[in-house]
Amino acid sequence: MLAPVIPIFIIFFIGFLVRKRLPVDVSMCSRLAVIVFIPFLVFRSFYSNGLSLTSLYYALYLSGTVGGCLLIVYFVARLRNRSATQTCGMMLASAFSNNGNYGIPLVLFAFGNEAGTVAITLMVLQQLLMHTLGVSIAAAGSTVLSEGKRRRIKLWRMPILYGAVGGLVFHWLSWPIHASVWQVIQSLADAAVPFMMVVLGMQLGAMTLGKLEWRRLFASVTIKLLAAPLLAALIVAVLPLPLLEKQVMIVLAATPTAVNTTLYAVQYDTDASHVSAATLFSTLISLATVPVVLMLVS
Repeated sequence: MLAPVIPIFIIFFIGFLVRKRLPVDVSMCSRLAVIVFIPFLVFRSFYSNGLSLTSLYYALYLSGTVGGCLLIVYFVARLRNRSATQTCGMMLASAFSNNGNYGIPLVLFAFGNEAGTVAITLMVLQQLLMHTLGVSIAAAGSTVLSEGKRRRIKLWRMPILYGAVGGLVFHWLSWPIHASVWQVIQSLADAAVPFMMVVLGMQLGAMTLGKLEWRRLFASVTIKLLAAPLLAALIVAVLPLPLLEKQVMIVLAATPTAVNTTLYAVQYDTDASHVSAATLFSTLISLATVPVVLMLVS
């Protein structure tokens, strides 16, 4: 089951080399993906497929998987007498999957376009969760913000939300889209996945690692790559969903740490070196673990 994974890592490596060889502004490329390409990808998916009650099951799956990982981290951190900052850093590193840059191309290569639609919906839901719960965790462990000065969460700043809402409105109202406009949407949406993959490679190439606590890093990566898909498998087993959707949900839970968690950790000074290291190492180790998960769910 290496076949779907190898092309992904080759594209990651291309992005990694670009960042190492050229003075590329990685943050600007990342913003370009978030502001331009991903919203059009989401718009096309929601316009074409709409949103059903199945999304409630997706929300239950995400809440259960993320919540379960957070509980595991909490108890592990308590046993090791970790500080609030260290605990929150481990939570960011363990609970949120990279189901955008990594997960969408993975399920597209492994299961096809229908699976990609499921992955896009899950990406939108997780982005909402990360922008609320994820930011709250980062703020709770911040070493630079005092209590009472936590930054207010502004969901309206998420371009992906506009893509989702716009696509749903056009779908529900059955508004036609002119052929030339649809061609623009198609072109930007088609470019989103490869561009996100290259950007992830550049982000990995831009990471700098400080002094690492290897035991804590091992715990975070293990929870992310092993505990998360196990939790997902237990949750989807009781959900009345088609087999393909269950497979996609388990595989997405097995993807490495979301890159956005590093951005939150840096922004709030919440154990940023640990979160960055977990993102890098979980991505590298997933080359071995994700094929196993693909084999098991298939």
